Amino acid sequence: MSPYFPFTGDPYTPTMGVKPLDLAAWLEPDGSLADDLAEKSRVLASARDLVLRVDPDPEKARAAAEAAEELYADLERHLIQYHLTHYALSDSGIRIHSTGEVVSSGNGDAAERLAPLAALIQEDVCLLSPTSPPRLAAGLVCFPSRWNIAEKIGLDAAAIHQPVPGFARTLAQPATSFLERITPERSFWRLNWTIHDSNVRFAPHPVRSRTDLTEDDVLASTFLRIERQTLRRLPATGFVVFTIRTYIDRLDGLVADPDRRERLRRTLDSMPDDAVAYKGMATFIAPLRRALAGRVESQ
Repeated sequence: MSPYFPFTGDPYTPTMGVKPLDLAAWLEPDGSLADDLAEKSRVLASARDLVLRVDPDPEKARAAAEAAEELYADLERHLIQYHLTHYALSDSGIRIHSTGEVVSSGNGDAAERLAPLAALIQEDVCLLSPTSPPRLAAGLVCFPSRWNIAEKIGLDAAAIHQPVPGFARTLAQPATSFLERITPERSFWRLNWTIHDSNVRFAPHPVRSRTDLTEDDVLASTFLRIERQTLRRLPATGFVVFTIRTYIDRLDGLVADPDRRERLRRTLDSMPDDAVAYKGMATFIAPLRRALAGRVESQ
């Protein structure tokens, strides 16, 4: 179950919501490490073009390869320093205790250097260029939430988030400025969330959500999808590493606590229609709101 429940009961307000990151908590390996890595490896094998991409410009691709090499070395140091419960250093790479597999650094271009990370960490990884504005230069995203990296490669933050309601008007410039100002000495994290009617983590395309859910079954048929995102700058290449750790939990278990139900209800009740539609919740938001309200009132 996700350790995060990002609802305070305050009205819904889109914000960057970044917080300082203690590097000891950069990554979050846990008991589902083996299962998650197996799933990521299956996705990479079956849908490589949708989950692993590099900017096709030769100069940008070479820079991304250098950044990916630096990233692996940084991961090696971090995992051995902070996560010996799950990892150990071997002569040929990093050994994962729960799988017995040894993962070594890739050779060649950025794609070949990023691909081994699917078998190493639960987080997805994107590399943002040190240019102004920063652009998505390369990435391995096995668990996308109704988008895919093939459609975003080479874009800056404003273009990547163009479908997000109000982003261009209120957040595009602050987000770009923030990315440009990140230093190797200060890293950050944030949470993003949505509610899906499926617990499938590999969701590379927008889909029409279910229309058959009712007040009686919606809580057992919908899932809170949390993305814990981190941002840090690599000191040598200057690229920004953007990681995404995906947690998915069924709503009925998450909102068994009355206080949680009330906080979620207040947030959903305050969401404008365009935000509901963007998060893919339009077809079931009405019964979901009723179900939360009914449970709150029954206490």
